[in-house]
Amino acid sequence: MPAATLTARFARRMVPAALFAGLTLALLPPVVYLASWGVTEQADSYARHFAAAVASAAYDQPRLWRYDVHKVVQATAGHRGQLDIGTVEVRDCAGRLVFSSRELEVGTGRTAGPVGRAPVVVHGHPIATVQVRLDPAGALQATAWIGLLSLALGAALVLVLLRYPTSVVRSQAVELEQALVRLRRAEEGLVAANRDLAGQVQAAVQEVRTLSARVVEVQEEERARIARELHDGVGQALTALQIDLTLAEQQPAVAGEHLRRARRQAAEALLETRQAVADLQPGELQRLGLVGALQALAERFEQRTGVATAFRASGSFAELSASAARALFRILQEALTNVSRHAQAHEVGILLSREAGWVRLRIQDDGRGLPEAVRPGAGLTGMVERARFLGGTARLGASPGEGTWVEVELPLDGPAAPAAPAAPAADERPTVDSPRAAGHTEVPCSARRSP
Repeated sequence: MPAATLTARFARRMVPAALFAGLTLALLPPVVYLASWGVTEQADSYARHFAAAVASAAYDQPRLWRYDVHKVVQATAGHRGQLDIGTVEVRDCAGRLVFSSRELEVGTGRTAGPVGRAPVVVHGHPIATVQVRLDPAGALQATAWIGLLSLALGAALVLVLLRYPTSVVRSQAVELEQALVRLRRAEEGLVAANRDLAGQVQAAVQEVRTLSARVVEVQEEERARIARELHDGVGQALTALQIDLTLAEQQPAVAGEHLRRARRQAAEALLETRQAVADLQPGELQRLGLVGALQALAERFEQRTGVATAFRASGSFAELSASAARALFRILQEALTNVSRHAQAHEVGILLSREAGWVRLRIQDDGRGLPEAVRPGAGLTGMVERARFLGGTARLGASPGEGTWVEVELPLDGPAAPAAPAAPAADERPTVDSPRAAGHTEVPCSARRSP
C-alpha cells in the first residue's frame, strides 16, 4: 500500500484518539490547578512568618546572626510540630544555605509540596530569603485521585494506539533513522571532546609543573623567614646573654645584675625557639583536631586583639587529610593576622562547613575593606597557592568600608584535577573581587551591583 494511502488511513483512524488526548490535556491542568490553589497561599504565609522570626533574631546581630543557631531556633520554635510544613531553608542573598530544617528542628522532611518564599528584612534591607515547602497531605489525596483518572485515560489512549501497528512500525523506523543521525553527531562530538581533553591535560601538566616550582620557592622563602627570625630573635638574645656572662666574669662586684639579665635573655631565647617550632608544626591539630584547633585559634585572637570573634563548624571532618587540615589552620592564621594588622574590624565571623565532598572555610570581618587599587600581598598569595596545591581554591572579596572576606574550598579526598586550568604566570597574583560581584553575604542585597 502506498505511503500516502497509509498516512491518510492512519490520520482518519487517529482522529478519535487525537480528540481524546486533546480533551484530556485541556481539562486536566485546570483541575490540578484548582486543587492546589489554596496550598500555595498557605506556603507563602508560613514563609512570611518564618522571615519575621529570623529578622527578629538577626536584629541585634546583623552580621553574626548566622553563627548563633540557638537564637534562630528559639525564634522559630512556634512552628515546631506543625504537620503541614515539609522543609524550611534559610539562604543568604548569594543563594547559599545558612540554616536547614534539621538545624531549625521543624518540618516533616517531605519535599513534595508547594513552595513559599519571603525575604528577611533587617533595618530596611533584605539579608536572606526563607523558603518553606509544605507537606499538603489533604491536597495530595485529591491530586492522587486526579492522577489515577489521568492514568486511566492514558492507558485507554495507549490501547487505542496499539490498534494501528503499521503506524507504529513506520514511526519506529523514522525514530531509528533519527537515532543514527544523532549517533553520528555524537561520534563527531566525541572526537572533538577528545581533542579538547588532550589540550586540557597539557594545560594541567603545565600547571602542575608551575605549582611544583612554586612549592620549592615557598619552601626556600620559609627557610629564609625562619633564618631571619632565629637571627633577629634567638641570635640577638644569645649575643646579649654572652655579653652579660662575660661582664659577670669581669665585674664580680655586679655579677648578680648581669646574671639576672642573662637569665631574662635565656628565657626570651627559649620562648623564641618554642615559637619557631610551633610555627613549623602546630601541635594543636594533633591534640584538639581541626575543629578544636581552629576554635582555640579564634579564641586566642579575640583575647589578644579584643575583636569579637564567632566560630561555627558544621559537619564531620574525620576524613580530611593531615595536609589539608594544616593548610586550613595556616590560612586562618594568616587571615586573622591580616585582620589585626589592616582591617580595623569590630567583628569577625568564621564558618567551617562540609558540602558534597568539599570542606569550606570562610572568614569575614566588618572592617574598612581594601581600596580597589590595592593588590593582594604575599599573605593572600600564599593562601591561594596552598589551596591550589591541594586541589582547591581560595578567593578574596573586599571594597572600601564594607569589610573583607576570604573563602577557601578543599576536597575531602585529596587533590582534585582542575577543569581546564590555564597555566599561571610565574608572577601571577589573585585578583581582589568586589563583595558585590562575588556574593558578599553580609552586605544588604539592595546595595549590590551587578558583576
